[in-house]
This record gives sequence, structure tokens and C-alpha cells, in this order.
Amino acid sequence: MPRDRPPAGLTNAPDASFYRSYDAAFTGTRPKLRLGDPGIDVQWMRRRLWGSLVAGTWSGFVLPLIGLGLMSHWGPFGRLDSWQLETFGSNSLILLAILFFPLIFVPRVITAVMPINRSTPFLLGMRQAYDRDWGPKIEGYADSPSHFRKVRRACLVVTIVGVTAIVVAIAYGVYDASRPRAPLPQLSLARLADPSAPLPSAARVIGAVPDLSQRWNYHYNVRQDIHHDVYYPLRAPGERADVPAKVVELDQTSPQSEVASWNMVNAPGPREGTLSVMGDWEAGEMQHAGVKLAAHVTLLTREQLHGKMPDQGMTGFFIGLFGFVATLLGGALYWSFGRAAKLAAARPRGDFNRI
Repeated sequence: MPRDRPPAGLTNAPDASFYRSYDAAFTGTRPKLRLGDPGIDVQWMRRRLWGSLVAGTWSGFVLPLIGLGLMSHWGPFGRLDSWQLETFGSNSLILLAILFFPLIFVPRVITAVMPINRSTPFLLGMRQAYDRDWGPKIEGYADSPSHFRKVRRACLVVTIVGVTAIVVAIAYGVYDASRPRAPLPQLSLARLADPSAPLPSAARVIGAVPDLSQRWNYHYNVRQDIHHDVYYPLRAPGERADVPAKVVELDQTSPQSEVASWNMVNAPGPREGTLSVMGDWEAGEMQHAGVKLAAHVTLLTREQLHGKMPDQGMTGFFIGLFGFVATLLGGALYWSFGRAAKLAAARPRGDFNRI
């Protein structure tokens, strides 16, 4: 006789209407949908699988994407950073990370507000990606032991690629730290200001005069560490202050740093550091502070390089980051699908209705 309460293990299914949404009788056990049932074909199974993969991939990659957004000030990250600066005079990367952290729950929010029934296999797959006991039990080719083994092999490949990337990152870091450094090229302001000339990763700038009358002070916190970055134009001798700057120097200062040059603006000694094209967010903030900039601006981030080219540590970092995410995601899915394959193999053969 049908009961009026959901069975154990079936979450968020308050009454018989849940079963009716899947055209299933409310019998006290989870409704089952099999390949070959009305409307349940291979395409339906694939759409459900895609929903599960999208939700799992989103959960695995959204945190690294948030980290990259915080470092690059891309899009909404830059706009919120600018809002913090205008409102409080400084910003906190931890606060920004907290504001964007809820993005990891986007699949859960979508499946919580959207109706899920027999005609929405993609949403069903998203929901069951993080709550396998929710909704109807799916049986058929997409839930058979052979299918789980195929998916598990793909997850193993992803895990192996991730581990290989981590090993490559470590080996590259050891190699890059041990190889001899080439001397820094010495470049003039005219050479740095030329957008058609190739830009080396680092250089020693000669013939440059700092213009400290125009500057942008960028204050931010990382946990308890306080950082004060100062941006100001570098000009040729005798150049007027109203000429749009084509080369800008960035001096990074922090009271916690033990590197002397990091605690000084316009530090004495050779003007050397890493080179890059100034990003839109930084350029916009400088112009907002009243500094005139050219359309193309080269940014010199001041560092103590002792006349030698720096190592390429960021290359190894990004390779290692990719490897870590791939290993974590692939390993977790490999274990999850392995468990699912064992459960599927324990069922009687007749439970799999293949077509």
C-alpha cells in the first residue's frame, strides 16, 4: 500500500507529486527510469550525462578561475576591485575571494530553482552530480558497469595527465633555477615605447627620469599583509609632465618584506625589473587618478635582478596549477565512478534494459 512519506535515501521528495513528475507510481521506493522506457532514449541518457559532467567540471575549475580573475583584475573582478578602492581607499583580496566563492554553488542554485522532471535530463544530471540519492534511479546503458568502466578509464587518463603536468612543473622549476642567467638587455625609453618592437620579459632601463609628481597609489591587503604599490611615469630628460606617459614604473612596497627595494619608492641603483604591457584595469585606475597615458603603455615592475634575467617561475606555476586541478578532479571522478561500477555490477543482469 503506498505510503505518504518519502522513502529513506530519497531527499527533497516531499510527496507523491514528485513521483508523478516522472510518471512513476508512489510505491515507497525510488522511481526507476530505464533505457527503453517511453521518452528515455540514448539521447536522453546523454543529456543527463552532460549535465553531470558540466556540474562536476564547474565545481573543479571555478576556484582556479576565481584565482586567475583576482590576479588579472578581469571583468567583474576589476570592477569590484575599483569599487573597493573608491569606497575604502584600499582593497582586500580575501574579501574579493569571499564575494566570488559562492560561484562554486551555481549548479546547486540552478537545480534548486528550476523544475526538474522527466523532460529535463540535463538538470537531473546536474543535480545528481552532487547528490546521487536525489530523484529517480537511472538504469540502462548510461548506468551499466561497462559504461562506468569506460568513463573511469577516461578519468584515469585525466589523472595521469595531471600527475605528469605536476612532474613537468617540478622538473622545469629545478632546471630553471639551476641554469645560468643571461645578462639583462639595456633598453631606452624610446625602445620600450615602440609598440611594434618585441618586448623582453625583463630589462634594465637607461636614460629614464621618474616623474613622481604624477602617481597612483594602490593599497591592498592579503590577510594580515599590507601592500602599497606605487605607479608613476618614466620620462626622457626634459620631457614635459603633460605629455601622455608611454612607460610606467611599478614599485611594490610592503612593511612585511625583507627586500629593501620593496620598501622604497624610486629605489637607488639600476632601474631594472620585469616588463609587460599595462592592463586595461591598471591603466583605467591611473587615468582616474589624473595621470595621462598613451594608448600603449609598457609597465616596468621594479625588481632586484642584479643584471641577470629572472627565472620563469610563473610558467612552472601555471603548469603545476593545471596539473593539480586535473589530478584532483580526475582522481575524485575515478574513485566515484569506480564505486558506482561496483554498485552496478552487484545488481542482477535483468536490471539493465539495453536497446
